[in-house]
Amino acid sequence: MTTVDQNAISIEDNEIRFLKPGRQITLNGVAQGYISDRVADLLKANGVEHVLVNLGEMVTIDDERRG
Repeated sequence: MTTVDQNAISIEDNEIRFLKPGRQITLNGVAQGYISDRVADLLKANGVEHVLVNLGEMVTIDDERRG
């Protein structure tokens, strides 16, 4: 996989495209981070005070550190 930074992507109203051929991107980190945050929020809301949630992205409950 080729590394892509924000300068190699064009984002317009209805289109996202790479400025150079052969580039690719995955959004799994976004999904993993979102669900890890939601699980941590659910556990905290139900009284859990100390936990490490690792569903591809890590979230801790204990000192309010996330990520």
